[in-house]
Amino acid sequence: MLPFRQPIASCSRLRGAALLIVLWTMLALGMVVIGFVKLTQNNINGLHQLRLEDRARQLAESGIVMALHPQVAPGDPVLNQEFQKDESFSARIVGESGRLQINYILKNNQRDVLVNLFLLWGLSRIQADTVADCLLDWVNPGAGRRLNGAIAEHYRAAGLPYVPTGKEFESLDEMTLVMNFSILSQLQPRWRDCFTIWTDGRLDFNSAPPDNIAAATGISLAKARELADYRNGADGLSGTADDHPFENLDSVRVFLGLNSAAFAAVQPPPCLESPIIRAESVGNAHGRRLTLQVVARREADLPVFMEWNEL
Repeated sequence: MLPFRQPIASCSRLRGAALLIVLWTMLALGMVVIGFVKLTQNNINGLHQLRLEDRARQLAESGIVMALHPQVAPGDPVLNQEFQKDESFSARIVGESGRLQINYILKNNQRDVLVNLFLLWGLSRIQADTVADCLLDWVNPGAGRRLNGAIAEHYRAAGLPYVPTGKEFESLDEMTLVMNFSILSQLQPRWRDCFTIWTDGRLDFNSAPPDNIAAATGISLAKARELADYRNGADGLSGTADDHPFENLDSVRVFLGLNSAAFAAVQPPPCLESPIIRAESVGNAHGRRLTLQVVARREADLPVFMEWNEL
């Protein structure tokens, strides 16, 4: 019997199939290698960004440390430092008493201060009355519902899972739970910048924004802005080197054009410095910026912290 010979066409097809398998395998391996390289590159980039973020945080923390030193004043050169190219921090100190102490206002029924402020922010009279009364009802619901306020039954009727606590606010975020507060937050998204829960209620005229000055004193917003513009200096910022802080309260009174009786009606008596500060520090590491904001009382040994936020 003659030996079997595979047809030439069949051999060619087998060799072609084998070549295709080899090429496909090489392509698959190439794709795996490319994917691995991209993954490695992404990981390297991710680690680099994490390192930059950590460095920016370290720089921002350095600025906070400087700001909390009891002998460092607003605008001190040590608050702005550059260590090497593209690495720096810039810190600013502002008195926390420039903000309105919401718990003091509500406890002492200073409704007119809230209504004045809300009107300045663009609320209508009925909206301002409603938000103010709802805030007052939250901390003192036992007094009965105020004309435009809301007590427990109104919260239940609205399907809300909570009712007024009858206690002081423990955070500014808690204010957002108050019925109808969204009226305010929608018209003034930065409302938190004007309030605090940490001070004794006195308003610091050397750090208060114009809105707070006008609301507390009843003067026009334009006059309050004049005072703030003079006090803040050319850069328009409180707590910087070019500030012109007032040295006594009588000079504030004269600047605002108030007589002694009108100025004495501002309660509690205002002040020109705050024992509690809000320090903000921006760390910059090769373009990566990170901001820290701290509320603290500066002490001779260690500061007492109220808030620590990474923005």
